[in-house]
Amino acid sequence: MSVLRGMARSRGLKINEYGAFRDDEQIAGRTEEEVYATLGLPWFPPELREARQEFVWAAAGQLPELIELSDIRGDLHCHTEWSDGIATIEEMAHAAKARGLKYLAVTDHSKRATIANGLDAARLRRQWSEIDKLNAKLKGITILKGARGRYPRALEDWTSTTSCSPRRTGLSQVSTLGRNSRASRSRGG
Repeated sequence: MSVLRGMARSRGLKINEYGAFRDDEQIAGRTEEEVYATLGLPWFPPELREARQEFVWAAAGQLPELIELSDIRGDLHCHTEWSDGIATIEEMAHAAKARGLKYLAVTDHSKRATIANGLDAARLRRQWSEIDKLNAKLKGITILKGARGRYPRALEDWTSTTSCSPRRTGLSQVSTLGRNSRASRSRGG
C-alpha cells in the first residue's frame, strides 16, 4: 500500500482503504480496479503485491502469470487411511480424477511416524501392491507410489540397504521429507 500511496502523492492524490481521493473528493474506490486505474496501472492479484518489482512490471505491461487451479496436473503429497488420512487410495484417485488431475502420489507416513500409524516395510509393500492393482484398473489417473518420512531420520532409512528402503526396493516413485515441528524446536532449528 505504501508504494501505491507514494504513486498517488506524486499525482496529487491520496489513497487509503476507502479509495482514491483528490482533495476531499473520492474519485475511485468502488473496486480495486478503479483505484489501480487512477494510477495508470492494471489491477493485479494480491499474490503479486510485495512492494517490489510488480509495480515496474505492471507499468510495463509485463506482470507474470500466476499458476491457476486449471494448471495443476497432479498432487504429489497425500495421505490415505493407510496412515493418518481418512479415505482409501481408490477414493482419493477418483476424487483427484474428478478434479481433473492426471496423477496422484500416495505418500503415507513411514514407520518413523508411529503417532500417524506409519507404514513398516511389510505394510508399504502391501500398499504398493494395491496401487499396482488400482493402476491396472483405473483409467485417466496414475497413482504414484511413495512415502513420507521425517528428516533426517527417514533420509537415513531410505538411503540405507534395509529391506524397505526405496534405494533397495527400487519401487518408490516419490519420497517426501518433512521436519517435525517438535524435532526442529528441540534441536534449536
